[in-house]
Amino acid sequence: KGLKLPSWKATLDPFKKQFDALGKLNETLGLHGAYQNHSGIYVGSYMPDIAYLLEGNDPRWLGCQFDIRHATVEGGTAWPLGLEWIKAHIRTIVAKDFEWGIEKGALKPVNVPIGKGVVDFVGYFKLLRKYEIQPQVSMHYEYELGGANHGARELTLPRDKIYKAMSRDLQQLQKLWMASD
Repeated sequence: KGLKLPSWKATLDPFKKQFDALGKLNETLGLHGAYQNHSGIYVGSYMPDIAYLLEGNDPRWLGCQFDIRHATVEGGTAWPLGLEWIKAHIRTIVAKDFEWGIEKGALKPVNVPIGKGVVDFVGYFKLLRKYEIQPQVSMHYEYELGGANHGARELTLPRDKIYKAMSRDLQQLQKLWMASD
């Protein structure tokens, strides 16, 4: 038997109510909350989810921490549509990259250093400039870094090697930003 799922909207409506309530709470507290889009079968994986959940909320109080890596995984070359739909709500972005790999016969995103994967950072940064989005940037180091990528206390790589990799990613991101000008 096939899996019986509720409609897209019926799935999202309880979350929409929570988003709306959170937006109002954030306003009373003077806070901005940001939901990070993610790939997979989660609420917010599909960019129209985020657009619907944020609809009607004041961008000063509720938004999205836009993750270009996950948007690319889920949207392929259509990620600019998602960015367009929620651009007013973006205050922070996530910087990370990936390439496609095969694991146990299945296509899977594999995290890699910035600039080594398929994320179109130059195109992305051009759109951020066009929309005059000046976000805070959160660097995520999710590729293999001797366990540091998972928050391990005991590392299998020397700390200086990990710091050099992190520094390279930051420098690469800065180069890609400059290339988008």
